[in-house]
Amino acid sequence: MAVFGNDGNGGVIMPAGRYAVGDPCYHLGLSNSREWDAFLEQQQEGHAGEFGGRTAWAADTAHGDGEYYDDEGRNYGVDAGMIGVVGMLEGEQVPDGMWEVVFERPFPCGRGGGVIVIGNLRIDTDPRYVEEPGEEEENADLSVPGGMHPR
Repeated sequence: MAVFGNDGNGGVIMPAGRYAVGDPCYHLGLSNSREWDAFLEQQQEGHAGEFGGRTAWAADTAHGDGEYYDDEGRNYGVDAGMIGVVGMLEGEQVPDGMWEVVFERPFPCGRGGGVIVIGNLRIDTDPRYVEEPGEEEENADLSVPGGMHPR
């Protein structure tokens, strides 16, 4: 893995492959507490790493736990205050609460200004505006920053 930016947020280039995207606690935290502890220790240092044969990386969200959306409208429930990618082993199922993504070539991961970037995904964890239920008609002419559209 090569660092693509020294922004203090752990920017890296991850290898191509099949990944689970979301809060890594749903994957690493469920499989082995030693793996999870090692992952959290490396995360504090802002590095990606290998955990139980899986390559993983994550970044802290701007506001901790909650629900965040990417620019495609997929939601990410967060219980450990971070969103990232965890490599999937052959035949392994994607854990509940995460999305499966296959990257055909190496891809960048990083965070800046509250936006977590994973390949071509942009997950805004510090939205300036999110419509409340019922506001859709009232604000039909307003655009939502980052293409976020709450469900």
